[in-house]
Amino acid sequence: MGDEAIEELFVLVATVGLSNVKVILAPQKEMFDLSEPVHAWIPELYASIRQALSEFKR
Repeated sequence: MGDEAIEELFVLVATVGLSNVKVILAPQKEMFDLSEPVHAWIPELYASIRQALSEFKR
């Protein structure tokens, strides 16, 4: 994400108010591929991200 997109998000958040914004930082497609050995905490983190993203329809 570049400076222009960040500036747009900044203005949007300022317009709607911080209490009306939810930010979810997540990897892209690779997030759902846990076939490789991972750190013990990663599956729980990804489950939490999946739960947060499930609130949004595709």
